[in-house]
Amino acid sequence: MVLVGINLPHYRQFDESYFDKEAGISADVSVIHFNENFWGDAFLQLPKTQEIKNVLKQSKRGIQITGENLKQIGHQIEQIIYAEGARKIILLMEVLMALGDSAEDNMLASMGFQHNFQEAEKDRINAIYNYSIAIF
Repeated sequence: MVLVGINLPHYRQFDESYFDKEAGISADVSVIHFNENFWGDAFLQLPKTQEIKNVLKQSKRGIQITGENLKQIGHQIEQIIYAEGARKIILLMEVLMALGDSAEDNMLASMGFQHNFQEAEKDRINAIYNYSIAIF
């Protein structure tokens, strides 16, 4: 499970075994998109929301969720998908707070990583990336 922040390039590719029907394995993919500022400018400035603000800041490097929190957070994400109204926001906040509590997470990009691609470069970068994936 990963949390990918704003402007961080991302692409997931599954091992070939996931496409083999006889292997009997599957991948479960759930995606939740949200704008980190959807709750307004003042919300993340509140003292009580600093944990959420820190998680969103770390997400700009990408966070791989591992360890004991993985199952709990996965369950909460599934609940977000099926929740209605304000319950979605409450569950999202709970997930972000659980991510802040986790000590076993791994950062995916280096500290100095900068995503500076222009819109016109995206197709070229994607072609290079797809070629690189194909040869490995």
